[in-house]
Amino acid sequence: MQITVNPESVGGTTAGSNSVCAGTDSGNITLSGYVGNIMRWERSIDNGQNWSTITSTANPIAYTNLTITTQYRVIVKSGSCAEAVSSVSTITVNPLTVSANAGVSQNLCSGNGVTLNGNNPAPNNGLWTLISGQAGITFADATLYNTNVTGLKPGETYKFRWTISGFTGCPPSSSEVTITYFSPITNSISSTTTPICFGQNITIAGNIPTGGSGSFTYQWQSSSDGSTWANIPSAVDKDLTTKPSASLSYRRLVNSAVCTSISNSIQINLLPDLSNNFISADQQICFGSAPAMLSGSVPTGGDGNFSYQWQSSIDGATWSDVLGATSNNFTPQNPVATILYRRSISSGACSINVSNQIKLTVNLPAKAEITFLKDKGCAPFQLTNANVAATLYPDRNATYTWFADGIQIGAGAAFPGYTLANQNQSVQIKLVVTSSKGCSNDEIIHTFTTQQDVKAAYTQTTTSGCGPVNVTFTNTSNSLTAASFIWDFGNGITSNLAQPSA
Repeated sequence: MQITVNPESVGGTTAGSNSVCAGTDSGNITLSGYVGNIMRWERSIDNGQNWSTITSTANPIAYTNLTITTQYRVIVKSGSCAEAVSSVSTITVNPLTVSANAGVSQNLCSGNGVTLNGNNPAPNNGLWTLISGQAGITFADATLYNTNVTGLKPGETYKFRWTISGFTGCPPSSSEVTITYFSPITNSISSTTTPICFGQNITIAGNIPTGGSGSFTYQWQSSSDGSTWANIPSAVDKDLTTKPSASLSYRRLVNSAVCTSISNSIQINLLPDLSNNFISADQQICFGSAPAMLSGSVPTGGDGNFSYQWQSSIDGATWSDVLGATSNNFTPQNPVATILYRRSISSGACSINVSNQIKLTVNLPAKAEITFLKDKGCAPFQLTNANVAATLYPDRNATYTWFADGIQIGAGAAFPGYTLANQNQSVQIKLVVTSSKGCSNDEIIHTFTTQQDVKAAYTQTTTSGCGPVNVTFTNTSNSLTAASFIWDFGNGITSNLAQPSA
């Protein structure tokens, strides 16, 4: 009988232990130094507590896409000898690296803190790095996913990378984020007018801003107490023009991208409107008389300090300042004609307020004036109202009284009549006129006369003779000047001389 002696089974040694990333792994495990035949491969996913058979006797054996840490061993048997177990190789399967997310890119205004917002890398580790932008930034903790960053320069754009490192065998994951760090906005306002008067417009100028994104929007605000502010509707321009109804503070908000800047504030004090500006009163004076003082009320409003200017006009449309008339009251110089006066006032920022106007009426004195057709006639010379009349001045004359040589002959505007009955008679007709305005009266005297009747007479040097005869005629009328003469010599020759030539 033949007895076969088999060598003792030797399990041998496996090689190929590794750390891999879940789902992306592959590799081989090799058995060496064994004695006998490979009966089977076994694996365990609970750290060797339980083993399951792999239906393969290949050497090496391949693994792929493991998702959990797995141990491998081989069962070897030599002939009829007892089975032997190889050493164990462990494929450590690590979880996939956490996918990095650096967060949303940020537009920030300088002066604000910068916090990076990456995702939590647990159970892995992360690290922030600067990949572009101005150097000199500092991470509070570069391994902290929500770390703070300091040292950013206004007006710069930065790009940061958040890298999460995986376990052994797993590749890292990274993500990038951009931080735009805008320059601060320059924003200031100014006004040269304060306080102002009620009803006036005020313009507050704003500077041309810089910083931010370079594109700006505006919103003006007002406040009555300097602490509670409200938007002014439609006040969205660089400058503000408004008509305040009360004393208020003003400021301007400038927005650019995510940046907002609040300007300095300006207090605009509103003075009460000028009022109680009245003057009195209308006057009527006679030409050449001095007018009474024009009185002005004490105004109210403004800053309480008032400037006065009296003005005059002859038509109520065109007004001129009266030189030197800058007091509350005013005494005009003697006017030569009717004139209007008013008073303008100003106070602080309050513009001119004009008073009522008063009329200074200059009344002319009474005026006596006689008109006539002729003032010399033949007796009887009848003076009638057809020949003699008074010139009427209804704007100044009241009564008309007629006198003849100092004796009243009638009253009224119409001449009462008078007759010069005799030759070489004269009379002084006087008209006395009184004023309807209380001004001075007037009178006028005119002399009316009758002339002597002229009786024509002449003498001649001869009445007959042998021709040729020269005859001289002499005018012997009682007056050579009180009449006109016409000579007719009977021979076709005439003359209108008082004394014809020979």
